[in-house]
Amino acid sequence: MGEESAALETSLIKPEWDLYYEWYLNDSEIVNAQDREKLDAIIPDELSRDALGRSTKMLFLDGKILRSRKFGKHDIQISLLTAFERFGGEIVEDVFEKGSFEVG
Repeated sequence: MGEESAALETSLIKPEWDLYYEWYLNDSEIVNAQDREKLDAIIPDELSRDALGRSTKMLFLDGKILRSRKFGKHDIQISLLTAFERFGGEIVEDVFEKGSFEVG
């Protein structure tokens, strides 16, 4: 189990997140079945903040572009939680899907 997986599991241990923990344990099956109800579900902000706060992954901000990888010497490293709080979950998701997103 990787560091990120361990951090996420720690967030999901609370009883109120049992449903999401079940989804996490069955993620391959859910993706293979393209279960849109689960894949497109809105994750509660409290759970998102807890999980993102435990993550060691970083994003990079260069003025108005948020990136998943460092691109230039002026990129500022920010945590996933900071990105989530500043720009929202949909933008963080887009950065991971597309590699970058114009935020300003």
